[in-house]
This record gives sequence, structure tokens and C-alpha cells, in this order.
Amino acid sequence: MNRTMIDMPSIPIFNEGLDQFLFEQILDPVLPGQGIPLPLPMRLGLFAIQLQYEAGETIAAGEVAGKSQYTGQTAAADRASMLGFNLMYQPGGMKI
Repeated sequence: MNRTMIDMPSIPIFNEGLDQFLFEQILDPVLPGQGIPLPLPMRLGLFAIQLQYEAGETIAAGEVAGKSQYTGQTAAADRASMLGFNLMYQPGGMKI
């Protein structure tokens, strides 16, 4: 089977110098895998996994016990009650 590699042209988002600065100084140090030749989507995926792992550690340590973990929960409850609905809370979110 023959594989053909297609070179995708790199189109600067802002301009070439600014894009290089934003990547090298801001984005690159934050993402895992710095210095390892990994594609950017893979590094973003590793970052998402790292965030999930840290969130799991925080939950397991009991640091969020008793805190509301849903953003906009009060506003959603107010809107639902204004419309005459009753919200049921469950682990995945709210159901009407």
C-alpha cells in the first residue's frame, strides 16, 4: 500500500512572528510533551487527560465535597421554576 503524505500549508493565524511567539512562549510550555516531537492535537489531548486526572485527584481528596459543581445551577433552577418545571439533579447534570 502506498502512502502519500500531503504537506498542509501553514497559514498564520495572526502573522508568522506573532504566531511563533504565542506558540513558543505561551502555549508550548503549558502543554505536556514539550521537547518531544508530538503533533499538536496529541499534545492538546494529553493536556485534556491531565486536567481530567487532576480533577479526579481533587475529587478523591474530598476538596470539593459539599460544593456546587454545576455552573449556572442557580440560574437554571430559577428559569425552570419560572416556567413551572421541577429540576431533578443527578450525577450527569440536571433533568427537567
